[in-house]
Amino acid sequence: MTMHIVVCIKAVPDPNFWSRIEIDAEKGTLKRQDCPLVINPLDRHALELALQIKEKCPAASISVLSMGPPQVQQNLQQCLALGADRAFLLSDLSFAGADTLATARTLAAAMDKHLAPYSYILCGAWSLDGNTAQVGPQLATLLQIPHITEVSRANIHPDGTLTIETESDYYCNTCQVSAPALITVTEEINKPRSPSLMGILAARNKQCTLLDAAALQLSREQIGLAGSPTRPYRLFTPGYERKQQYISGSPAVMASTLTGILQSEGWLNK
Repeated sequence: MTMHIVVCIKAVPDPNFWSRIEIDAEKGTLKRQDCPLVINPLDRHALELALQIKEKCPAASISVLSMGPPQVQQNLQQCLALGADRAFLLSDLSFAGADTLATARTLAAAMDKHLAPYSYILCGAWSLDGNTAQVGPQLATLLQIPHITEVSRANIHPDGTLTIETESDYYCNTCQVSAPALITVTEEINKPRSPSLMGILAARNKQCTLLDAAALQLSREQIGLAGSPTRPYRLFTPGYERKQQYISGSPAVMASTLTGILQSEGWLNK
């Protein structure tokens, strides 16, 4: 059966270089320019699920969609090497500073205008840098399709339907899913594959389509920082200082002295 699967990919700062991230105190955002970008780990699991669905339904096609600066094309090229058929990058300076709702609104516009029709939309349950778990459900709400979050297991049927499981601390929920639907996944669902040599060579002939705000027909008030109803009140690097004090004497004297110091500094009630 014909099926179009869209995988939302977010490029996040490489954890190995998080020490380079700085805070823009005026805008209340993070400066990530000096930090290399990698594919959000859970998004790799979402792409792996899409590839497994395609293996069961050979007529299926996979598009990957991301929003970010132009260099994210390198990350999307990795997705193409893994087996995705098309890549779309939403890149415009006016997209910068978007909260989860403005991000979902931008992705939804791209879905409707450039990727429809779609069968399944797959996302990582949350991103490594934001960890809000909001974009997936917000995107599904804007597109008016069902969504299932934090899926830990999926059984793919030849007709394209899925039997999926979600887990909580107290129970496991199993349900049958048919298209269209949005699914967010956790790391338990699968083990992402590595690109093959043939996949890397094939990716050279695949293009990444760049879309700006004009292509989505969204006003400046709907996107980026201007279209974000929520934003951090204040971001700052917490300051701290260490001091050391040597205590001498018998164990009883040192214990009494330490207790007095802690009480005077408010750590212990007198």
